Parts: sequence; C-alpha cells; structure tokens
Amino acid sequence: MNTFLQDVIQDLQKEGLNLSKLTYVVPSRRVATFLNKTIATVLEQPIFEPIIYSVEDFISHTAQVEIASDVDLLFDFYNSYLKVEDKNSADSLDEFITWAPTILKDFNEIDRFLVSPTDFFNYLGNLKELEQGHWSILEPKTDMIEKYLHFWKRLELYYNQFTDDCTANGIVYQGLAYRIAFAKAEYQTSLYSKETPVIFLGLNALNLAEEEIIKTFLDSNHAKIFYDNDIYFQENKYHEAGRFIRRYKDDWKYFDHNKLSITSNNFDSPKEINIIGTPGLIGMCQVAGKLIHEFNLETTNLDTTAIVLADENLLLPLLSAIPESIEHLNITMGLTSIT
Repeated sequence: MNTFLQDVIQDLQKEGLNLSKLTYVVPSRRVATFLNKTIATVLEQPIFEPIIYSVEDFISHTAQVEIASDVDLLFDFYNSYLKVEDKNSADSLDEFITWAPTILKDFNEIDRFLVSPTDFFNYLGNLKELEQGHWSILEPKTDMIEKYLHFWKRLELYYNQFTDDCTANGIVYQGLAYRIAFAKAEYQTSLYSKETPVIFLGLNALNLAEEEIIKTFLDSNHAKIFYDNDIYFQENKYHEAGRFIRRYKDDWKYFDHNKLSITSNNFDSPKEINIIGTPGLIGMCQVAGKLIHEFNLETTNLDTTAIVLADENLLLPLLSAIPESIEHLNITMGLTSIT
C-alpha cells in the first residue's frame, strides 16, 4: 500500500514532469522532510533538492516579505500605536501589552480572510456603542466610558498605521503577509509554467486568502493540487473529514476541467486490531515502550510506526518508556504542561 506522497510522486512522473524542477507547497516543514525522502526513493540518479515550502513560507515568498515573530510585532505595534495616540494619553507599554496580543490576533484574522478593514472597524465601533446604548445617552460621560468608546473607534487608525509601518519595513505579521500575497498572486504565477508548476500537497481547511491564492495559481494552469483524503470520507457527504474538499470540488472552476485525485481507500480496507488492557495511564506507556522494543528486535520499519496519544500529558512518560536503542523520534504533539 502506497503512502499519499508516493502516489503523488508516481502521478507526477507519469506526466513526465522533472521532480527536481518543481516547487512543492506542503502543510508544514516537517512534511517537507518526508517528501524529500519519498522523492529520493523513486530516483536512481542524484538530483538537486527541489524547492519545498510550508504554506506559511510560500505565502511569505509570494508576498516577498518576512513574517516577524510575535514578540517583535508587539514592540513594532506599540511604536505604531504611539504615532496615533498622544503620548500624554497613550497607554504605557505595560498596559499596552495586556490588550495588544488579542488585537494582533484580530488583525491576523481580518487579513487572512480578506475582510475590508474599514467596513469591519466601522461595524465594530458602532456595535460596541450599541451594546452599551445607555452609555451613549448618558451625559456627561465618565472618563471610563469615553476611553472605552474612544478605543473601539480608534482601532482602524491603529490598524492602518501598523500595516503602513510593516509594509514600509518589509517585515509583517502573518495575516498581512496573506493579504499582500493575494494581491501579488497573479503576477507570481508568471514565474512558473506547465513544465515547472507549483504542486500543492495535502492541504485541507483553508482560510479565504489561501483559497484565493491557490485558485489563482490553479487557474493559470501553472499549478496542480493533490488532496490527502480517503474515498470513504469524500463520498460520504455528511462526514466532516471531507467537508472542505467537497466544497472546493463544487466551487472551484479548476475542477470543472480537472479530476479530483482521491485514490486512498484505507478506511474500508481490512485491518488487524489488537487490544491490550493496562491498569493505568502510565501502564499504557510502559506497554507501548515494550512493543516498540519488540518491533525493533524484529527489524520492523519504525519509520512507518506511529504512537497516537489521547492525552498529551502522557508524552513525557512515554518518552521515558521508549527503549534507549531508539535514537531518533518524530514528536508531533505539544507540551502544554511545560512552561
């Protein structure tokens, strides 16, 4: 049984495309590592490593900007905020940091979904005033009320100043990179061709900017897209796992003339399932470590072995239980309990 990446590489080879000259866009940088390994296994001669972007890296490349870290953005945002507000009435940096991260997340979402900033902030400011309708008729308004309404009415000014400063410096927050990439997408398609297209792999739930950028590339005939899904999920119109891809198939003009490539049928294929009872959660980790040890002795290919935890707090006990003979691990879960 082939993996999704193996199926994609085989399809590209059948079309006569040079694997080393293609540009690949995958969900994360980790996937890029496995894609490189897959390409290496099907080729007999050495090649130059192809260009592989994560989605965020591709957006940054298309927009031709650098996406800054959250910490750097806070200080840049504060400098922009001080350009709008009078220094005597502006919040101190300590006060600013209490609300700025939330506002930055809102800016991200506004731009990632290509929302009109003017319409959004006008609506938001009016909504906040309506929510506190009794304040708008209260005279005289207290300083607290004035400051509250002033803040929501001024958000668009903060947004405009911040985006102007980011654009001028070429270092932006993620959402702004998406908006800029969308504006430049049509031009960027000219950098590719039918012989050297962009290959989008394994993408599923997209925000609006990602949708529009990918559609622009696909409509130029300088890109191809492959979905990592299962026929069972795709054909079951009530199953959430296939909801987004079903919508793309119905709405995107690209699929009027191109087939949606879903070849995996693993869900309905026969499976062997063994159930092992343990007295506690730590016991599960000990059993998992023992099984990994046995697999390793049997020279089982551990590259295709996965341990899926229902509770990420078990990650550390599991790592302690894994035999020392296992030198390399690929951990894909967070460590929320560690600060």
